[in-house]
This record gives sequence, structure tokens and C-alpha cells, in this order.
Amino acid sequence: MNSILEDLKERGMVSETFGPLEQNLKSGEYVYCGCDPTSDSLGVHHLLAFMTLKRLKEQGMKPIVLIGGASGSLGDPSYKDKERDAISMETVMHNCECIKKQLQKIVGEDVIFVNNYDWISKFSFLDFMRDIGKKISVNYMMAKDSVKSRLAREGSFLSFCEFSYSNIQAYDFVHLYEQYGCKIQCGGRDQTGNIDSAFVLAHKRNKVDDLSAFVWPLLTCSDGRKFGKSEGNTVWLDPKKTSPYQFYQYFINLPDADVEQLIKKFTLIPLDEINELIKKHREAPEKRLLQNTLAKYMTCLVHSEDDYNKAVEASNILFGKATKDTLASIDEATLLDVMKDVKKVEIDKAELLGMNVVDLASEKANMSSKTEIRKLIKGNGFSVNKEKVLDANFEVTEASLIGGKYLLLQSGKKNYVLVVSK
Repeated sequence: MNSILEDLKERGMVSETFGPLEQNLKSGEYVYCGCDPTSDSLGVHHLLAFMTLKRLKEQGMKPIVLIGGASGSLGDPSYKDKERDAISMETVMHNCECIKKQLQKIVGEDVIFVNNYDWISKFSFLDFMRDIGKKISVNYMMAKDSVKSRLAREGSFLSFCEFSYSNIQAYDFVHLYEQYGCKIQCGGRDQTGNIDSAFVLAHKRNKVDDLSAFVWPLLTCSDGRKFGKSEGNTVWLDPKKTSPYQFYQYFINLPDADVEQLIKKFTLIPLDEINELIKKHREAPEKRLLQNTLAKYMTCLVHSEDDYNKAVEASNILFGKATKDTLASIDEATLLDVMKDVKKVEIDKAELLGMNVVDLASEKANMSSKTEIRKLIKGNGFSVNKEKVLDANFEVTEASLIGGKYLLLQSGKKNYVLVVSK
């Protein structure tokens, strides 16, 4: 059986280690990872960190999730192009609660959740400057790559507020060591400087030299986009921001070049099982075994098995053997997600009801000529709401409308028009 560290390395989750990490991992130590509440939802890219904590929990570690109510109000300069926009403390604390609920579902309610606002807010400015600020030199802070890269950019601006971020995060690690005996931190490679600051502070404040950490490489897709970005938009965990259908579709459409590494990093599936799945996938890539496995795993984890089943049904509307009942069973938001790229035609409901389907398809939807539509109907090649139209005299009724509003026309295999009644 692989050690915890070997398992992490095989999954591509270790780019660098610090301190006596393997020794601390073997001791079943506390391990922490954090995030800043810059939104009321995490993006799917954040799961890289918290699925790692979940994996460590399964292997006997004691995870601590830190939500940065204090640090999130400042801004981390780590390789960012510009300073984070200021948000009110009321918004920050609201975001903290929303994120905590999301992570409790994913990592577990039995995990320790902390908010660094609870201890940072107790410092007066003078106390922090004397207790923390005197122990980390400006020379050291200026030598950090994140600071140097920001200052090297033309017209860059680095405020004292953001410059101080590293000291806040350094104290977080020290505080968790003092309160829980936590000796391990994990995070993305861009957190290396903040972790190093914690080691410096722990040595000067507590004479502690056995803290440890590991970082993973920042995750990008094979096309150069940041992971978790879909058409320039973040893939959110909140179903109000990214529907379960959209979430499912993001994973189901991952290219082969990405899915092999992601299934290792984002699931708790044992590596021997993953390697067998990869072997089968390579033998028949057209079946998209890895994409289907990962999409199901992630959708059930973040949302629910019911949401996964509905997403699969919704996908079948355009890409499989769906029925009118399938159309009627999904909610309006999901239907519109599915139809995002489908041509839409709006018609007054009073005009639509009683309209002949041939006239509707040719004159309103511009799908083809009346002659061609009649030929398609005769050859079983035209459908309304996924049901074959067998009579060219078919007329639209109230019962025809999905949700009392929508009518899906289909000619051939791939030509769709969604009629929306007003």
C-alpha cells in the first residue's frame, strides 16, 4: 500500500515539499488548507484543495478548513496583476457562511472549520505590529517572487494592506499550531511564499522548526485556460450560479488530454482502479469512459445523485433518445441551459395555438420549405417535443406546450428550433 505522500505524488498533487512532511504525515497530524471568501460560492477549481483534504481525512489525517474572513478582506498579491477589489466586512462574513456550508457537504461536517477573523480581529494595530510585524523583516518580504513580480510590472501598485497579507497568513499557521498542534499546511504553488513566512514566524515566535507543507502545481487545461473556466466564466459550486446540468456538461466535455490527470486529482477512486479505467478508455476513447466517470462522481459529490440523473436526462434531449416526458420532467432553467445554443423563435401564444405545424416550421421557424417539411413528416423525419409527427395537418394545442410555454421542433437528427410562446 502506498504511503500518503506517495499517493499524493502519483496523483500529481505534489510539486514541492517543505520541512519534515513525511514524518508529520505518518504521525496522523492535523493538516490545514484555506481559501478566501471573495465570493459567496467557491469555483470548481477550489476543489483541488478540499478534495485533497478529504483524501487526507480518509487516510487518517485530521483536516482543518480555514476560511479567511480577515485575509479575504485584504487581498493576496501572489502573482496577481492588480489589487483585489475591496468588499465590505458584512459581505465577507456572508460569503464565509455560504462557503462553509458548501465545504461541509464536500469535506464533512466533522472536520474542524475556522475563520481567521476570529483571532486576527482581536489584535489591535499596535499589538499586531509589535507581536508579528517586528519578527518579519521588510528585506525578507521584498525578496518574495510574488512581490517582486508585481512591482516589476509597469504602472503596478502594491498597497501596504496587500503587502501585509503574507504576515496574516503566516500567523494563521502559527495560530493553528498553537491551538491544535497543526504542523502541516497544503495549497497551490502560488502560496509558497506565504508558507515560508509562516516557517520564519514560527521559528522567531515559538522556536518551532518542525512545521511542514506541500504545494501542488497550478492547474491549467490543455488549451491553456485555467481549470474551472468555461467559455470565460467560472464553473461555480452554487447551483444558482452554475446549474447541475452545466456543471455536469463541463466535466463530460473535458478533452482526453485533461481528464486523465483530473480523475486522479479530484476523486477518491483508488489509483489501481483509475489506471484500469484509463486503460479501458484508451482502448475505446469514443465511449468517453473517463469523462462519464468523472462527471458522475463530481456532480453527485457537489450536488446529488438526483441532480446527476436529471443532468443525464437533460443531455439526452439533444444528444440521445429523450421523450416528451423527459422534456416535461426537467425544470425551466435546465431546459434553457440545454437549449442555450439552439435557435429560438418567439411567437404570441394566441397566434401559436391552432397553428399548423408545417406553417410553423417553414414560415416562423424557417427550418425549410413547406414541401420539404411535408416530405420529412412523411418519412418520419420531423418531431415535435421529441415525438414523431405523423400527420402534416397536426396543429399546436395547449397540451402541446412544455410547461405551457415551449415547443421543440426537430427536423432530421440535428436541426432544432425552440419555439417560445409569449
